[in-house]
This record gives sequence, structure tokens and C-alpha cells, in this order.
Amino acid sequence: MERKCLWFMRFPFVLALLLIFTLGLLVNGSGTTITVDDYGGEEVDYDTIQDALNASEDGDTIRVMEGTYFENIVINRSVSIVGFDKTTTVINGGGKGDVVNITNHGVTMRGFTIDGNSSSSSGIRIDSHNGTMIHDVICMNNKYGIYFSNSTRIVLQNTSFHNNSRTAVLLVNITNSVITNNTFLSNDICSIYLNNGTENIISNNEILYPGEYGIILRYSTKNSLTDNILKENQYGIYIWLSEYNRIQNNSIRDCNDGIYFNEGYNNTIANNSIDSAEYAIYLRDSGGNTVFSNTIISNKYGIITKRSEGNEILSNICLNNSYGIYIWKSAHNSVNSNNCSSNSHNGISLLDSRDIKIRDNNCSDNRNNGIQLIFSRNTLIENNIISFNEYGVFLRYEDKGSKRESNNTILNNTFHGNRQNIRTEVDAELELWMILTIIFTIAAILTIIERNPKQSLEYLKKFFATLRSKVSADHDNPPQVKEPPKSKFD
Repeated sequence: MERKCLWFMRFPFVLALLLIFTLGLLVNGSGTTITVDDYGGEEVDYDTIQDALNASEDGDTIRVMEGTYFENIVINRSVSIVGFDKTTTVINGGGKGDVVNITNHGVTMRGFTIDGNSSSSSGIRIDSHNGTMIHDVICMNNKYGIYFSNSTRIVLQNTSFHNNSRTAVLLVNITNSVITNNTFLSNDICSIYLNNGTENIISNNEILYPGEYGIILRYSTKNSLTDNILKENQYGIYIWLSEYNRIQNNSIRDCNDGIYFNEGYNNTIANNSIDSAEYAIYLRDSGGNTVFSNTIISNKYGIITKRSEGNEILSNICLNNSYGIYIWKSAHNSVNSNNCSSNSHNGISLLDSRDIKIRDNNCSDNRNNGIQLIFSRNTLIENNIISFNEYGVFLRYEDKGSKRESNNTILNNTFHGNRQNIRTEVDAELELWMILTIIFTIAAILTIIERNPKQSLEYLKKFFATLRSKVSADHDNPPQVKEPPKSKFD
């Protein structure tokens, strides 16, 4: 059992960041406070934000009164810029260029709506600057809500993103940063995209419909994705060419793919809750991952691997899916201590796979098979509880030779209440049976046609329906082949 530890013990730099952030809210330091109001007046210093920024020094605080400021501003000093209220203090970029461009370290920004007015650029852009803190902001109607690149120690929190046409938060070459407690709604392509990021935390975000991707990690290492809520995205979490990341305690619902790995290695997927997906957890061309203690209910495919090796699927709950766990063209995976019950097809399915260990699982009350092996070899099925299925263990081979050479072992399992505990079929025998059936049936049909043409038509319909059902039986139908998405962000 994996030892749990608090997130700030695993990521001490985050605690330091948050402490600095809190002190920054409480203390203005030795800087001057500059006020801005677009209506002007004797008690304010400037009527545009940019004029105030141009007059500021490092350490100053710029307070902006409510109103709509039609500006594209550049923050080139280490200042705090504070809006009166994020819903009534608006910076409108007029549909041209980046609305806010931060070009210095240590900037804090809060209390604004950043409206790109259908801009083809970014709401907030930060490149090669560190220690930026953004909170209590609304980013809307931009191409990119916020675009961070080549930076470290960023904190983004309590910010809302909606109606951004490409990506709400784009992070490129980012390290030791925190994206937390943000809300994403109706961002067209992606809510959070981390490209080449290391040791970042993405936590407690709410990502809602109808974006194509919730969170993407690409070429990224040692990041933590925890306690996020994702609903009605095409892909909830997409891990691409990334390793040693932790995906934990996320709630994912009504996504086509809950958590999808394309060439992901040595990642941990633990304690997530996924329901109403086509594919809850999909490992494609991936290895060395641990899929641990996830709750996977009411999906089509619970956990599926394709061309993946060395993964451990451990202590998951896979209930009321079509297929609980599906191992496809994969090798050297272990499937241990899972509850794969009450699925409408099979508890655990193997197709064209080898060297799989299936131990200590509960495969009960599945409509078809508790455990199913199709064209698979060197499988160990040991110490499982297999009860109240159509067939406890179903094995299918291409021919008698492959059956002899399969080297599958069924050992010390508990069978109870199955129609048949172990059933074996050989394709060659089935094909001969089908040929003979067709021959005899055609002969019978010809006889019926001579005597009663109308009755023969109904008989033909029933016969071909039965034949079609036999050919398309569920154990002949592997999952749909999934191709990785085209890159829309480079």
C-alpha cells in the first residue's frame, strides 16, 4: 500500500510560494500607492493604467477604480496592480494584441476582468519572468486567456476563464508553479495545457463543458494533477510523452476519454473517480505506470491498455461498465486485487496479449464472462473470486496448436454460481461448425421454398440475423482504435 503524504511535504516550494503570496497581500512594503480612475478627479493620480505604470517604481502599488479601460498595457516594473472589483474593473484590449504584457519579475495582479474583445492574442502574456502572482481575475474572449513561457514560481489562483478561442491557460517551459482554485467554462479547445513543464501543481480547478481537452501534459515530468473536477470535455486529462507525473483525486464525468495516456511512462494514476465516459482510463503505447485505487463506474471501457507493457493495475473498483478491464495487444502487465463486477460484458478481458498476471481480483455478476482470454498466452489466472457469470473463465484460441502452446495457467481460483466455470473454444472448430450449419440450413431453405415461399422469407431473415449475431459476438470486437490528437498548439 502506497504511503500517503501531504502535498506540501512533497512540494515544499509551493508552501514557500503561498507564504510569500500571503505576506504580499498583507504588506505593501515601502512602495508608493498610485491611484487610477478613468473619470479623473483631484483625488486620483492618473486616468489611464499605462500612465500610472510608466510613473511607478519597483515595489509600488497601483490601485485602479472601477470602470472600463480600453488599453493594452505593459507592466515593466515589479509592482502590485489591484482592481477595485474583478467584475466591474475591466481592461478591454479592443481585439488587438495582448491585453496585458508582463515584462518584469515579481508582479502581482488581482481584481480585474481581462477582455480581449475577440483578440487573436493573449489576455495576459508573461515570458521569461519569475515570481508572478495572479489571482481573482476574469479572462475572457481571448485566443489564449493567459500565456506563460520560460518562467518559474508562478501562482495562478481564484481566476475564471471563459470563451477563450484556443487555450485558457498555456504553460510552456514552466517549473515550480501552482495553478489552483480556478474555474474554466466554455473554452473552445483546451483549458490547461502544460508543455515541457517540471514540478508544477495543478489542483482544485473546475473545468466544465464543452472544451475539447480539459488538461494536457506534453513532454512534462514530475507534475501533480490533484483534486480537479472535469466535466463534459472530449478528453478530461490527456498525458502525452510525459513521465513521473501524479494524477490523483480528480473527479471526471461525462467525458469521452477520462484519462488518456499516449506514450506515458512511470506515472501514477490514483484515487480518481470517473463515470459516464467511453474510455475511463486508456493507456496507449505506455509503460511502467501504476493505476491504483480508482473508482470507475458506468463507463463503456473501464481501464484499457493497448500496446503497453509493465503497467500495474491495482485495487481499482470497476463496476457497471460494459468492460471492467481490457488488455489489448499488451504484455507484462499485472492486474491485481481489482473489483471487476456487475459489468454488462466482461470483468477482465485479454485480447492478443501475453505474459499477463491476473491475481486476487473479484470478477462477479458480469453478464458474459468473469475473465476472458482471446488469442492470448502465458497468462496466470490465480486466486481470483469468479462467481455468477455466464462463464467464469472463457478462453478462445485460433486452432488446436495455439491452444497447446498457449501456456495459460488457471490456479487456485474460487468459482461459484457460473453457468460454466471454464469454457474453451477453438476457432477452427467453430468455423467447421458454421460451415456445416450453413450447408444444412441452405438445404432446408431450398426445401421450404418449394413448399411455402412466404414462410421461407421469414426463415431466411431469422437465420441471417442469428449468423450476424454469432460473427459479431463481443469477444471478436476489440475497442475502437484511438489516434492521438493533432497538435493545435505548436
